Amino acid sequence: MAHNIHKEKFLSHRKPAWHGLGLVVDKPVSAIEASRRIGIPRIYTESIKTKTGLAIPDYKAIISKEKGSKKTVLSVVSRDYQEITHGDFVNLWHRATGGAPIETIGVLGKGEVLFITTKLPSFEVRGEELENYLLAYNPLSGVEAVTGRETPVRVVCQNTLMASAHNFRSQFRVIHV
Repeated sequence: MAHNIHKEKFLSHRKPAWHGLGLVVDKPVSAIEASRRIGIPRIYTESIKTKTGLAIPDYKAIISKEKGSKKTVLSVVSRDYQEITHGDFVNLWHRATGGAPIETIGVLGKGEVLFITTKLPSFEVRGEELENYLLAYNPLSGVEAVTGRETPVRVVCQNTLMASAHNFRSQFRVIHV
């Protein structure tokens, strides 16, 4: 499963991804609408207690909770970690892009990574038209920062997300603290 798409939670505008998972829509949709359609998981932090009820004050757990399933511990982080939830991330994206239609949106791993892309204007280099995308992804792993970049890579899975890290024009990062 090299694509690492979580439970087929992927949506694409116009053309399917190489892995053939998720939904393909013909009409443009916002990040908010797309996230509703794929059902992004709820990821949050929770205090940690031992079996005997002793609180562990310097750490907390990153938890995934989806409808109809048990809580899953994804990672343990320091008490200073402040998550940007996937819901908050989608709302921030929507505001920052003025509600621009998405090109792709997907959830990776056990639900801890959410990525969103929108198509930017293409440009020409010596007669060759090149595509360009704005990508942002929200890793709730405890070890990575929220990242945004301008890239020619159409991100549809873990593989293409990694490819975009090696092929981008500009990038920004925001840590979860």
